[in-house]
Amino acid sequence: MNIPSGWKLKHIQNDFETFSGGTPNTKNDEYYKGTIPWIRSTEINQKIITETEKNISLEGLNNSSAKMVYPGYVLLALYGATAGEVAITNIEGAINQAVLAINAKNNASSNDYLYYYLSYHKDRIINKYVQGGQPNLSGGIIKNLLYLSPPRKEQQKIASILSTWDEAIEKYQNLLEQELRLMHSLKYIFFKEKESWMKTNLKSISRVVTGSTPPTSEEKYYHGNYVWVTPTDISEEKYISDSERKLSEEGFSKSRRLPAGTLLITSIASIGKNAILKVEGSCNQQINAIFPSENHSNEFLYYYLTYHKNDLLRYATTTATAMINKSTFEKIPIYVPELKIQKQIADILSLQDEKISSIRNMIIQLQEQKRGLMQLLLTGKVRV
Repeated sequence: MNIPSGWKLKHIQNDFETFSGGTPNTKNDEYYKGTIPWIRSTEINQKIITETEKNISLEGLNNSSAKMVYPGYVLLALYGATAGEVAITNIEGAINQAVLAINAKNNASSNDYLYYYLSYHKDRIINKYVQGGQPNLSGGIIKNLLYLSPPRKEQQKIASILSTWDEAIEKYQNLLEQELRLMHSLKYIFFKEKESWMKTNLKSISRVVTGSTPPTSEEKYYHGNYVWVTPTDISEEKYISDSERKLSEEGFSKSRRLPAGTLLITSIASIGKNAILKVEGSCNQQINAIFPSENHSNEFLYYYLTYHKNDLLRYATTTATAMINKSTFEKIPIYVPELKIQKQIADILSLQDEKISSIRNMIIQLQEQKRGLMQLLLTGKVRV
């Protein structure tokens, strides 16, 4: 490892104190009726900890190995679903045994810098200490990790630069939440049952086709250029133009060909995931393809069915894997206005969708930029 001039390679314990906490006796309800925020590993899922789901009492703290932490401490989840995640607490509270607290011993080191250093190296740390498929971290492992330590002023500058990107990401994430709430409100206004709208079903206003899967044992049917959509390919975006797995020319000829503009909706397992196919392609049998008649808009139906996703679930079977068969799916009642109104509604929601998509893309770009900056700044390739 090349150590930049003026930097040192140290064990974390050289510059930081570390300790984990504990859990008050869960059989004593009085221990959980206090006002001390109780920080558990499940809450180490964001940069700043500002609140907790549960509190404990002073008695619970004093009669357990739970330990207090204070604003500015770095917290690391040792195990569980969030193992390896790092956060900074903005509140005074107590931690449980699955959380490791880290705090600088003196003014030579920066908690904020270490937060970013551990965040950047999370995957490396996790991969090195996986046993039985699960991360197996401990306070001893973390405090003995080696880290690159620049002079404190440089640590502070690095943390400040990366914080600027965090603030921008948070700004756009807040904006995204606002626009998603607006989208929900618009759908609510548009899709409340209208007495003037016609009550019908999908079979009456469209043709419904269930997708298919060419034999997976035949490699010749796959690894081509034709999009083959499965439920895992459908995300929160309205349009879909790519798929994880693709079909060859021969595989495509064995599938149900779908033109661009086809509305796709999952009908098995993850019921109600929608997308509009942007290119010619096909889909598997977990998806129904909808071809609206000339008097109905695929964009309107996309938004309508997305909004009424929970209503669709009422028609699913209650077997181990939820599903709606094609016959039942076609008969699900829906309400539709005249085509002109359908298009007007779809246009308004599409504009809102474009705004949401643009914000999501900005967040992705900022996250990629931050990752690139971390690689440069935390290795000393770029000095500040």
